[in-house]
Amino acid sequence: MEIDDRIRLRSWGKLKYYDSESILRRFREYEIDVYDLDIDDKVKTLRTSILKKHKYGREAALFCYGLGYCVLNVKVYFIRDESEDYDFVATWTEGINQIYAPVQMKELVPHDVNEGANLQKIIDMLAEYKKSDNTMACIYLNRRELLKLEDLVIPKLSMACLWFFGSATPDQSKWFLYGDMTREPKYHEFFYPA
Repeated sequence: MEIDDRIRLRSWGKLKYYDSESILRRFREYEIDVYDLDIDDKVKTLRTSILKKHKYGREAALFCYGLGYCVLNVKVYFIRDESEDYDFVATWTEGINQIYAPVQMKELVPHDVNEGANLQKIIDMLAEYKKSDNTMACIYLNRRELLKLEDLVIPKLSMACLWFFGSATPDQSKWFLYGDMTREPKYHEFFYPA
């Protein structure tokens, strides 16, 4: 392990991490509270400059909750941290070891936000990131359309893994996690915590 890695691990160990399940429950309360209000859809979907950090936090919580619930079988915590070339840091325990993983997150936005957004272009953009073998990548598939994942070309990435996640049902009660795309991907489903 290089000196920079030890310094980074030490600094990550001092951060206060959020419980992804608790965060998602609080967001569900917000979603219920604003559902019937006559307010701008950008506020409801957290797509304003002021609410953007909450939107990213919710998405980080969804990915971490799904990863912990479906793949790792442990609780995964997170903290938003954009001090380097990633969006947040996830952490969990494996035996007696505390694992830290920086995560780069992207979004395939809905058509009404950007009709020209393209999943293959997002993946290709990830291939241009500097070498970072321990950084995880995840893409939030935020579209109500059938995506032909078998048509995607996954280039050689300098990241630890690539996951897709998104809502499996229109009411967002069930979510999916699909990956790791750099190996043999598997499809997982999980319920939004009630």
